Amino acid sequence: MEWTIVAFLLVVLTQLITKLRLRKLKAKLDEIQPHIEKVRGNLHEAERDFELLKLKSSDSEVRLTHLKDAVRELEKRLREPKVVDPSADERARLSAEAASPIDLEG
Repeated sequence: MEWTIVAFLLVVLTQLITKLRLRKLKAKLDEIQPHIEKVRGNLHEAERDFELLKLKSSDSEVRLTHLKDAVRELEKRLREPKVVDPSADERARLSAEAASPIDLEG
């Protein structure tokens, strides 16, 4: 019977200590909760910024690839011998005629 009373007192004492610890933990949680919410907000903002930077980086890489291709194509055209294109000469002559003033006296 004595052990039963001792065991009962230990259980009650353990419950009391647990309640006190939980109150302290609850108070600490309530104290730091605003800071936690602020950090969560900062995290979400940083994640959005990171996604935006990833998109910008991807766009820049695509643009860079296209520019590299354009430069490569222009360099290739510069290295190739010039092909005589009669239609190109005709276009140049017509452009020159269109740009020159019309002589109405002649």
